[in-house]
Amino acid sequence: MVRIFLTSSHLSSVAAALIAKKLSNEGDKNFLLIDHYGKKKSLVELINTTTKIFLWDDILDFSYHLDNSIDLNPGIKKKILRKIKTFPVISRIYELLLKRHSKNYVEEMSIVLRDRFSAINLSSCDELYLLTQTALNETLFNVFPAARTVYYEHGLGDYYYYHQRKLKGDFIGFLAMNLKLIRILIILNRFHLSLNFNQHLVNIIHL
Repeated sequence: MVRIFLTSSHLSSVAAALIAKKLSNEGDKNFLLIDHYGKKKSLVELINTTTKIFLWDDILDFSYHLDNSIDLNPGIKKKILRKIKTFPVISRIYELLLKRHSKNYVEEMSIVLRDRFSAINLSSCDELYLLTQTALNETLFNVFPAARTVYYEHGLGDYYYYHQRKLKGDFIGFLAMNLKLIRILIILNRFHLSLNFNQHLVNIIHL
């Protein structure tokens, strides 16, 4: 069994390590991929410490490293641009441009991933463990179209994104509480919890 776990933070890396430790059997191979975003060097170092929880067969870093002193909070210019992108006409144009960019991104990153995988003789994957908003999701679907998809929780927002985007695949949650809380949160946000959500929420792991 070959599994790939995609992570974006130290927290999700710990979650991935716990899942891998729970599922792994002798002969299995488990790889941790650091998502394609800018990350501070200190964060990458923290992600690598998850080997203390679970010994990965390899950790592949696709992030670009930032100096620890850089402030990642959005500035005024970025906040204004985000607001402008929500305007009716502009949002439609932005959506079309984003689709074109996403298609090109997947094609380019598929080449990058295949090259890195080839270097470690990783030619197939049985299961992909992803977050709901990581950058390399579509690329991994393209590289390993037959792999089973499983999403795992990175925060409460993932329950909403999983349902709202109708993501295909199972979901592993880490909430040590009753699912009634999730229903309440969604109702408060004026969204409905479908039966499919309950059917695909396959595992609540109490940490």
